[in-house]
Amino acid sequence: MADSTLDLHENTWRQAKAIFIENYNGFLSENQTGLIEIIHGYGSTGEGGTIRTRLRKFLERHSALLEYQIGEDVDDNMGHTFIHPVERLPNDEDVLLEDIVEYCDIPRTEKKILGKFVKRADIPKIRQTLRLLDKQGRLQKALKNYQQMYVAI
Repeated sequence: MADSTLDLHENTWRQAKAIFIENYNGFLSENQTGLIEIIHGYGSTGEGGTIRTRLRKFLERHSALLEYQIGEDVDDNMGHTFIHPVERLPNDEDVLLEDIVEYCDIPRTEKKILGKFVKRADIPKIRQTLRLLDKQGRLQKALKNYQQMYVAI
């Protein structure tokens, strides 16, 4: 049924997401058309595992860039999802950049920013992103109550 299959078993969500985005964007870069079948499993509880649940939430957030059908609607199989790529997806770095800018709509300390995003990226990567955003002029450093803060411009 699908033109390409991607098995995300045996990965953490962070790994699975990166693999998915890389393969999805590669599918588009190679001018392929058709469906990608994502095999994510259904979780040991039968109520949806981490990869299945988070992937579907991710797909919903990016529904303007792709079309998808859950396996339950296609063949009663909760362990896979079918995706029809339409437009390129942002990679983790792009998403992290935008999320940090959005989070800094009010002044935030580096410690607050690190705490918010440490589950998505390691601390050196977050600090590198803060420096990049400062260099791009998208974040501004400010002093508030003797603490250095970052605020979106």
